[in-house]
Amino acid sequence: MSAPGPLLRLRDVGKTYPGAVPVAALADIQLEVNPGEFTAVMGPSGSGKSTLLHILGCLDRPSRGEYHLSGRAVGSLGDADLAAVRNRHIGFVFQSFHLLPRLTALENVGQPLIYAGAGPAERRRRALAALDEVGLTARVHHRPPQLSGGERQRVAIARAIINRPAIILADEPTGNLDSRSGSEVMGMLFRLHRSGTTVILVTHNANLAEQAGRLIRMHDGRVVEDTGGARQ
Repeated sequence: MSAPGPLLRLRDVGKTYPGAVPVAALADIQLEVNPGEFTAVMGPSGSGKSTLLHILGCLDRPSRGEYHLSGRAVGSLGDADLAAVRNRHIGFVFQSFHLLPRLTALENVGQPLIYAGAGPAERRRRALAALDEVGLTARVHHRPPQLSGGERQRVAIARAIINRPAIILADEPTGNLDSRSGSEVMGMLFRLHRSGTTVILVTHNANLAEQAGRLIRMHDGRVVEDTGGARQ
């Protein structure tokens, strides 16, 4: 049996933001990520880390080059199809949580299921299960302003995993947390990885990056180092 292909594959990908002075955020990115990898992406501010993550997550489109997700060319997809790909296959965890402040934890976690067409009973059942998985059963009816930073990030993780995505993209997920809460969040990401989820983590924290199976370093929109999974 032949080995499965990469889950994510970028070929000659570049991203330039137009303007009076165009900004080249990415240049000539060649990247493959296999199923089940835990990859850390590091680099100074402005090196292109978040732009890369947004392209991998179908939140942005490359200006040139090709991006394949599970063997499918996503560059030619329309907005509705891209949204469906994001909802089914990718979970996002951001530094600033991106929770809706007027919704409860339960309602925030169930949001992706609305776009997937799930009914209220199914949304509630699955959201409760996801919140239980991150240890927040007692906080399901609290709104984000009533939660600590660590609890808000756990709500965000529950929302990210509710559709059981193949990929978790985490952009500085511990950046706004104290050390204890940050350790708890990273523990959750590592448990997801051990269960078979592919995790890509953008971080400035070298200690966190060293725990990943693969390290990618970026500078000026280019990949300047890639351990290629050698430390898996």
